[in-house]
Amino acid sequence: RTLTSGSRLLTLWTSFFSTTTAGASLGRRTPQMQKLVLQVDFPSPAFDIVYKAPEATGNITPLSMETLDKEARTRLLSLITRHSPSG
Repeated sequence: RTLTSGSRLLTLWTSFFSTTTAGASLGRRTPQMQKLVLQVDFPSPAFDIVYKAPEATGNITPLSMETLDKEARTRLLSLITRHSPSG
């Protein structure tokens, strides 16, 4: 797949709540929509940038956490728990 280049328009819709106008019931909040259009300028390189998925190789050696030293194991576990959905 080739990545994009040149200028592109990006449209975003935001929603926010505002108080109602005069004549409506007091204290009622209504959702308002606002459209934002951004122009994004991607660089145009002299050559195409192509994404190529890595090829699967059969030489993967499974490793165990027990083979790590204590400091490396502690750091790895702290990173895993910090970035886990339940942690």
